[in-house]
Amino acid sequence: MTRTQSRPLFMAIALSCAMALTAALIGEKVYGLRPCLLCLYERVPYVVAGMVSLLLIAAPTSARLRWLGIGLVLLAFLANLGLGVFHVGVESHWWASPACTAATSAAPTSLADMQAALTQPPPPPCDEVQWRLFGISLAGYNTLYNLVLFVCTLIALRRLRSAEE
Repeated sequence: MTRTQSRPLFMAIALSCAMALTAALIGEKVYGLRPCLLCLYERVPYVVAGMVSLLLIAAPTSARLRWLGIGLVLLAFLANLGLGVFHVGVESHWWASPACTAATSAAPTSLADMQAALTQPPPPPCDEVQWRLFGISLAGYNTLYNLVLFVCTLIALRRLRSAEE
């Protein structure tokens, strides 16, 4: 896989990650959807995959480093897919999320924590759905989006690999 072969793939990945993060921020800032703790966790893999892609677009790299980059991107999308499935399960009350219940019920331990708790509202519970379209929540759409990103990246990886041989 040459750098020119992999550049469109990494550009598409970076753009896809930027679109997902932009949509999350628009929902938060424009439409007033407050993210729960799992929603915030689901943004991290987009940042990781986007940063890896941008680095591999900009910096001259070896073929081995590009393959490692694609592996990291696939791993980030797979992790986000798992987070999304877990979040949908929490919203559907299939299971509870210890992280979300601990985050909403934790007592402040310092004066700074107490001041922060008074100035900003606590995050919403992870099992409360704030918005649905066609019966699917935002966590559900995030899961579907990550499934598509994972499969498309895997297909692109296989095509690049077969073009090398």
